[in-house]
Amino acid sequence: MFDPDVPLTEPFPGVPTPTPRERPPVSPVRVTKLGNGARVASVDTGDRVSSVGLFVRAGSRYESAGISTGVCSLLEHMAFRGSARRSKFLQTRALEKTGASFGASASREVLIYSAEGMRAASGTLVAEITEAALQPMVMGATQGTAAWDAARAEIKTQAAAMAEHPQLSAGDASVELNELLHATAYNSVGLGMASLPKADKVGELTPDVVASYVSASHTPDRMVLAAANVDHDTLVSHAEKHLAGLPAGSGSLPEAPAHYTGGWARSTTAPSCGGGHVAIGFESLSWAHEDLVPLCVLRTLLGGGSSFSSGGPGKGMYTRLYTGVLNVHGWVDACAAFNHVYSDTGLFGISASCLDGSNLPHLVDVTTEQVGAMARVPTVEELTRAKAMTAAGLVMDLESRAVLVEDIGRQLVIGDTYMTVEEVLEQVEKVTGEQLAALAARLTSGKPTVVVVGDAYETASYEEIASTVHKQISA
Repeated sequence: MFDPDVPLTEPFPGVPTPTPRERPPVSPVRVTKLGNGARVASVDTGDRVSSVGLFVRAGSRYESAGISTGVCSLLEHMAFRGSARRSKFLQTRALEKTGASFGASASREVLIYSAEGMRAASGTLVAEITEAALQPMVMGATQGTAAWDAARAEIKTQAAAMAEHPQLSAGDASVELNELLHATAYNSVGLGMASLPKADKVGELTPDVVASYVSASHTPDRMVLAAANVDHDTLVSHAEKHLAGLPAGSGSLPEAPAHYTGGWARSTTAPSCGGGHVAIGFESLSWAHEDLVPLCVLRTLLGGGSSFSSGGPGKGMYTRLYTGVLNVHGWVDACAAFNHVYSDTGLFGISASCLDGSNLPHLVDVTTEQVGAMARVPTVEELTRAKAMTAAGLVMDLESRAVLVEDIGRQLVIGDTYMTVEEVLEQVEKVTGEQLAALAARLTSGKPTVVVVGDAYETASYEEIASTVHKQISA
């Protein structure tokens, strides 16, 4: 077939030379604002598959305590499972015919309806996600009708699913720790509202309450339709068809500025997985803050993760929390830095867990020590590694269509501006060790939020923890 005497450095006789195919250049992000305030954003990477997302500024932060608590989590789980126009069966059958994938996710500030499918089907993708967002089955349902009964039954079904899967609601230890952290940091108001509520609370919601929340939150000025690999003019035409008819104006949602209080909280209820858990955090930076990129580098530098890790280099095994905690204390199950960023505030700190609850007092001490050491000036090696990992992680994440669309959508719906990856990388390169140390010192000089899940009887007090951290910072 081939002459074995022909070296591999030479073309094989009779075999045509392949013509290299260059990848189409990535288009810049384009943004168009419709007349009613809805924004449309797109980027084209030249791929055949499109990713589309409708981003709504409507998370648990904007729920009303005791009235609509849990509604965003419910909307996430009810999406694409029937609408005011079609039954669950008819909608599911239509979605299956597209060959695309659909989903929804809810957080504290943003509700996302998304889809991925072939580029030629972009019109169908936009139509389906806008129907799921704007016409859930609760819309128009009045008590005493079949539509009301169907919506009520679906609410009960989704609440039961949350109860069966603790990671979907406040029944998991890590979920409980994060919920308790936010509730304590923001005094159970706004960002302190439960993002993953208890399943029984969700089951108590009625169709009229859910419909009222959708009407108030899903307004054009709170929406961004973002897509990858859809012609921008085509996407705008889809948006005009499905969104331009919405009346302009804002809904009546509770939207007070975030008020950080800090403080101490503990849950003595034994988590389902046992052991003990602690998180120590401080108020940090908002989405638009000029020091957000250095803060992201600091989080990468601290790193951390689980005590069990498989795989090769590049997983952060030399980050500060691995070398200072996980590689030193074998009884620590997990330890990692967290960085929650919101439109007008943020939470930054360290969380840790152990499998043996008797180690919880020691775990609190170890975590406190690491928080106090955050303001230590990193070595050149630490800084170089953290900057390289931050840059590489960002670029590799944005290779995903879905992540790229989410990045565009979140930036626009929360911050109303878009920072390109090139701009972020430029800022990463400029970060210095002294800048990170000063930033950490500034954050940790404030009032801490300390939360403990497990038997906290013998743990250090809030005052002792705060004093230890502040002494280390000032030393």
